[in-house]
Amino acid sequence: MRVFAMSALVALLSIASGFCTAVKAVSLISPASEAALTGSGAVTSGIIALTDDAFPRAMRVKVAAKSDKPWGIAMNASIQEGIKADDVIVISFSARAVDAEGDKTELLMKLQKSASPYDALVQSPIVAGKDWKRFVFVYTAKESHPSGSINFTLHAGAQRQEFDIANMVIADLEKQLSAEEAKTAEVTAVMPAALVDHTTLPSLKDTYASYFPITAGGVNPAVLAKWDALIRRHFAGVTPGNSMKWDATHPKKDVYRFDEADTTVAYAKKNGLAVHGHTFVWHSQAPKWIFTDDNGATIGRDALLERMRDHIKTLSQHFAGAAVSWDVVNEAAADHKTGGFRTDSQWYKIIGEDFIVKAFQYADEFMPGVRLVYNDYAQEGKYLDFSKAKTSADFVRRIKAAGVRIDEVGMQMHVDAWIDPNDVEYAIEAIAASGVKVSISELDVSLFKWGDKQDNPYRDGAPEELLRTQALTYAKLFQVFKKHKDVITRVAVWGVTDGDSWLNNFPVKGRINHPMLFDRKGRPKEAFWAVIDPDGYIAKNGK
Repeated sequence: MRVFAMSALVALLSIASGFCTAVKAVSLISPASEAALTGSGAVTSGIIALTDDAFPRAMRVKVAAKSDKPWGIAMNASIQEGIKADDVIVISFSARAVDAEGDKTELLMKLQKSASPYDALVQSPIVAGKDWKRFVFVYTAKESHPSGSINFTLHAGAQRQEFDIANMVIADLEKQLSAEEAKTAEVTAVMPAALVDHTTLPSLKDTYASYFPITAGGVNPAVLAKWDALIRRHFAGVTPGNSMKWDATHPKKDVYRFDEADTTVAYAKKNGLAVHGHTFVWHSQAPKWIFTDDNGATIGRDALLERMRDHIKTLSQHFAGAAVSWDVVNEAAADHKTGGFRTDSQWYKIIGEDFIVKAFQYADEFMPGVRLVYNDYAQEGKYLDFSKAKTSADFVRRIKAAGVRIDEVGMQMHVDAWIDPNDVEYAIEAIAASGVKVSISELDVSLFKWGDKQDNPYRDGAPEELLRTQALTYAKLFQVFKKHKDVITRVAVWGVTDGDSWLNNFPVKGRINHPMLFDRKGRPKEAFWAVIDPDGYIAKNGK
């Protein structure tokens, strides 16, 4: 378990160490409405709310005191149902100096009684510099306190001072921790999802900026809104999960719908994120009307090609300039050992093998500046004389032989925690040998081996040993990716947190999985740290 370095006492609530604790109550302090200047020193100016996307509930405290008497800022810290003796209280907030006497602001943090004589339950001096800094304190209550009987305060000494504070939370933990436990626990374990301070974590996208973009796939507007700070901190791009597929954008012959996709594109544009389009031609999530006439009879080759071209043209024009790359054809390869095309696809049955060439031809016609991608799963397996990666490479050669452009093959990489990284490297090299780039397009690492139909063994969390196995696999995979940075265009994880992953419902409906880098509360898992430093993680945790 990674322990964050902080200047103040860090609260430790590690599931792995055996003293996992429940959050009894959380007080989210809203400074715009609940903060007030206090003290005997008369002051001017006051408190204003700030709009800072990275720091929720931020405010600026601007004071020009008329005397050198103490002054401070107080915020109600009402804990629902009050505090009981021996409850553990975690106090956390971010602060920075804006305009102080010197380049720092010296403050005294107090959690104190709200009535005379205003006894302090816990207090500590802090020094805030010009950059945001996270402060965390732990207090074990020696007596009970009713709701509304305590305040969170910051006391300042300088007559002229201006500072920002944000992310304020006070959590009451219904669990006794020893002093030693409190010194070694991780505060993010008790933070509400929206309050995990990702600015204190190394950024995935920055860590890999010199290698390839790290992006988030399978997203939708709800996921983007919920994990906004996490996404902007760690990812350089997004792939919509379903909103650009045929059934979402073109559900009926004369009906196009773009609302959800437009929302995702607008979010990406606002935040400087690249968009990867997904997908034009796929045998799944394709409405029946595509392949039939008004009487329900199967249409012919030419009619289907016309519908394919019209669809690609319409989406290309609607999303002009929005995407840097696009999955033109998805999952056209057979799963059996003979290779070649999957034959259960209506595209294949009606048009024939050249449907894949035609799709790329139309995409190139209407998307000349966009990277065109063939995307498929299970390419990382090397099975005797058969490799799906070789099938993808054959598709590339077929398309190029027809004089049509294809730029990239996407390896989905829905793998389990026991995948052999040598198989992955084999696939990357086999695809690259066909003369195109490679993207890791839908990465997740399942805690279940392929074909495992266990009911729901990890509904209450995964064993630490299994999460370490997963982390080690992530580390080994990213070692391979870094080695082949010359051909890899991006690495996209398929989901933002464990709770967003499609694997919670596949292949066993309702089964809980934990395949991502962040847990259900948005906290970094062991796998996150393995990806941040693959070599170091492997050196420390085994081969």
